[in-house]
Parts: sequence; C-alpha cells; structure tokens
Amino acid sequence: MKLENSFSVAAISELAKGCLADSPSGSSLRFGFAEEERLALRLFMKKGRASLGRASLAEFALRQTADSNCRNCHGQMESVPPFEVLGGKLKPGWAEKLLLGTLGDRPRPWLHARMPAFPARASDLAKGLALLNGHSPVTPQEPPVDPEKAKVGRKLVSANGGFFCFSCHAIGSLKPAQVFDAQGINLAKVGDRLLPEYFRRWMRNPLRIDPQTKMPAYFNQGQSALFDVLDGDSERQIEALYHYILHGNAMKPPEVPGK
Repeated sequence: MKLENSFSVAAISELAKGCLADSPSGSSLRFGFAEEERLALRLFMKKGRASLGRASLAEFALRQTADSNCRNCHGQMESVPPFEVLGGKLKPGWAEKLLLGTLGDRPRPWLHARMPAFPARASDLAKGLALLNGHSPVTPQEPPVDPEKAKVGRKLVSANGGFFCFSCHAIGSLKPAQVFDAQGINLAKVGDRLLPEYFRRWMRNPLRIDPQTKMPAYFNQGQSALFDVLDGDSERQIEALYHYILHGNAMKPPEVPGK
C-alpha cells in the first residue's frame, strides 16, 4: 500500500510562518514559545544548522550529565566526589567501565549509595568528561614502574617510618588498621583509576580539591614531615608513591610492626 505524505511545512526561507510565526495559525503546531525563544530558533535555523552535523563530546557530556542530574549526588552527598573534579580525576578507560557497569569491584563497597550505570552513553560520556577538563579522551599510557621508586613508596605507606596509610586504606590484601572518620579506597585500585596529574595534585593538598575529604595533608610548601626519606622532598616522595600504586593488584603490602 503506497502512502503519500500529505503534510507540508514552511520552507527555511519562510521561518516567520508556521510554528515559529508570531501568531501561529491554521494547522501549525502551537508550542507556546516565548518571543525570545522564537527569535533564537529562527536565528539558529538560518545560521547554526551546520553545528548539528558536528560532534562535540564535551557538549554531549554537559547535556547528558544535566539530563541525568549527576550533581544531585556528586557534590551534595558526603563521601561522593564533587562533579567538578570527575573529568580531571578519572582515567577515561576506567570511567567508561564504571559508566558501563562492568567494573568487577566497586571502589567504595562500604557506601550505601550506588552509582547507576549508563551503558548506552558510557563511552562518549567518559571521553567528554575528560575533554571538559582539558584531558585527552584516551587513557594515557603509564611509564614502566621504577622498582627503586616503588620500594621507597612502599616504605612511605608503612607505619614504620612512613605515613601509616593503611590506618584508613586497605593496601591489597592488607586491611585498614584503624579507620577514624572515613575509610579510604584500597590503594591497589588507585593506579588504574586516577589520572597521574590528579594524583599529584591530590597528594599535595587534598582539601584544596575536596573540602569534605577526611584525607589529611602530608606536604607543606614542597616539604614532607618525613625528612629522612628522599631529603624530605615532597615531589620525589609523591612520585615514589605513584610508582608504588602502579603495581595495582600485584602490589606488595608494607610490613606491619609486630607481625
């Protein structure tokens, strides 16, 4: 059965007619546009239609996160990272798995809040969030782990001459020793998750990024309280910590005093 379209619409050159007319008449749809909305739509149809053929993942991320109300949790709920830092914090590849809902382990399994999955939008959303923060949409390739730096990093997370990181953080199979206000993410999961630039910024001053964090600041104006490790140089200590966490699940936990 052959069906013909019996409907007609105004041509682009006649935008002042039809549904964009000041007073739509006849069979034209009435959308209830305000005057400024009609003028904006007319201008867009004349000069902006080419943009519909261009893909902007950053704009896509802005639209999708607004539609999904991401800020209702991120930035409002305690222990949920603020929205503003997400794209500059997470590696795009890891963020895509999170949004797909395919992560094997949740980073904070003790929280009652659950991050929903958005599988249809995951890839473009993860890339767009990275682009919004000036990062590549592709996860950067990590340098080979420097064994000597990683060895120093292992000492720095220990309770014997280190920062005693496992008081709040699990480190691989080693459970937190004495969590105070809030438990931290297992350090074996950090290397796959965080962008290297973010990790360094976070270590320099966590409160500057997230005022709600319980993570203390260990470095002050380029100096560490551990003067006997790498001459107390904060940047060298942070670099050593980063090489240690790059071991991931192969990370060797620090020695525990008395065990």
